Amino acid sequence: MIITTTPSVEGYKIISYKGLISAVGVNTRKLSFSFNTEKFIQAMEESIDAVKQDAFNALEDKAKALNCNAIVGVSVDLETDPSTTFILVSVTGTAVNIV
Repeated sequence: MIITTTPSVEGYKIISYKGLISAVGVNTRKLSFSFNTEKFIQAMEESIDAVKQDAFNALEDKAKALNCNAIVGVSVDLETDPSTTFILVSVTGTAVNIV
């Protein structure tokens, strides 16, 4: 599965557009609060990476359900609230078939 932020994939031709798809990843992991800022930042980075991967996996699953082999024009939105360790990642793109 090719996933790209660009509106096309160089070297490929889009033969069908199946529509806009989106997915959301939300952290369900609790981060332990620490007075060590470096450890807290590292934990937030790891959590953001995991949530982002969850969102991209869900987006890919939606494209596969539409029998698509690529997603173009992907945008990513990230919302965080460090005081509650809430992290939300939203990804949106267009499911397409390319050859």
